Formats: sequence, C-alpha cells, structure tokens
Amino acid sequence: METLFNQLCDKFPDFEESLNVFSEKEKLIIFEKNKNLKNETEFTSTLAELDFGRLFNKLGFDLEYDKPYNKQTPDWTISIGDSIAICEVYRLGKSKKDQIMFEYISRLTKKARELQFNYIIKLKILNADFDTSDEKLFSIVQNLKNWLSSSPKEIGDELLIEHSIEFTIKKINTNSKHLICYSYRLIEFKPEKIIQLDY
Repeated sequence: METLFNQLCDKFPDFEESLNVFSEKEKLIIFEKNKNLKNETEFTSTLAELDFGRLFNKLGFDLEYDKPYNKQTPDWTISIGDSIAICEVYRLGKSKKDQIMFEYISRLTKKARELQFNYIIKLKILNADFDTSDEKLFSIVQNLKNWLSSSPKEIGDELLIEHSIEFTIKKINTNSKHLICYSYRLIEFKPEKIIQLDY
C-alpha cells in the first residue's frame, strides 16, 4: 500500500533532490520522520524546516536534524566553530501581502489543475508585485494551456510569464490525465544579504 509520504514525494518531485545538501545520516532521519505522515500539513512543515537547513548549510554551518535534548527534539542543531545553537522553525503570522500571495498561489494552482495534461509542474513566483485579479489569473492559465498544447514538453522546460511567474516541467505523470501544479517555497532567503559585523 502506497503511503501518504510516497504520494507527496510524487506530487513534489524535487523533494528528494533537495535533500542532496544534507548528510546521509540527516537524510535517513528526515525519511524516517516522514514515512508515517498523517496529513499534508506535516509535510509542508518539513519543507519549511529543510529550507531553513539549506540556508544554514549554504552559510557554512554544521547541521544535525532532530537531535534529542532531554527528551525534546528541536528541528536543528547548528554549529560553526565553537558556537552551537538549537533551532525550532516557526512561521509567524502572515503579513497582509503574504496572505494575498498565498491565496493567489492557491487559486492559481487549483485552476491549473483543471487542465488535462499529464505533467507535474512547479510554479515559482519571481516577482510578487503583479496583478492578482481573477482576469489576470485566467489569462495566466490560458497562457499555460497554450504553451503545453503547442508541442510535447520535456522535463526542465520552462514558461516565463511577464518576468513574474515561472512554470517548470518537473515530471511526466503517467498516472493522471490532469495537470499537477505545485509551489512550496515557504522561506525566502538571500544569504548574500546577510552581513556579519564586528563590534
């Protein structure tokens, strides 16, 4: 019997690839933690935790995932040199702008899933300052439909709409006649913007 975790790995095909920055030990812990998921919310929480881990990996920190401390398991133990920190990933309440974008992405992916194509595609927002009206949403979905209809697509093919929205073919989905569209960037970060100052 296929588990919810396996189904979600199919739905988010770049999930396993995104683990490549972590050690084999951390990957094993991540898989063990998620193999008995009860719902998709638990999975998206894990995605946020992994975004956090990739950020600190890029900044040169050593990482340990779900390391136990006195019967507690914080998300990450991060260390650099002699400094160690215990980190729990928690998303604060969304700003009004975040909420508008979250709802728009939800509407857009839902509408895209009505299209009858056997692809799994990833939606990425490159610029959040764009028209979020229903008319624009329908126009974007129509552009996506026209692009997918124009010729057979291969994994990695991309459609860029108005320098703001990018669709990427992630997988050919032989198990469904409907498009699967997803977007899951939960933490936006730019390590090059983080500057350490000496006082």
